[in-house]
Amino acid sequence: MHTLLVILIVVLLLGIANGLVLQHMLYSRLRTEHAKALKILDESSAGIMAFQRYLWKRQYLGLGDGSFTRRADSLRLYWKAGRILTVPPIWHTGGMYSSSSDVNHNTQARGP
Repeated sequence: MHTLLVILIVVLLLGIANGLVLQHMLYSRLRTEHAKALKILDESSAGIMAFQRYLWKRQYLGLGDGSFTRRADSLRLYWKAGRILTVPPIWHTGGMYSSSSDVNHNTQARGP
């Protein structure tokens, strides 16, 4: 079980790193080919979260760039798949503190 957990953690970390690289590549493409759209995002106080919101709400469709649209849609799909694949293992294990055997059930009354 311990080996499987290590493998799953490594796969999860590699998946996160891959998602960050894909997001950076898409952000770089937006910076080089659609500077006006990036300028609007930079005016927001949300920083990188503004870019993620821009992608999640599919606001990039107004750019008219088919290649960017395909890449952004692929990244959105990657995010969805990551969430779907991450939640069931956490739900199955019940989170970190769900085991009743790990909780100290001290039933003795304490004195003053």
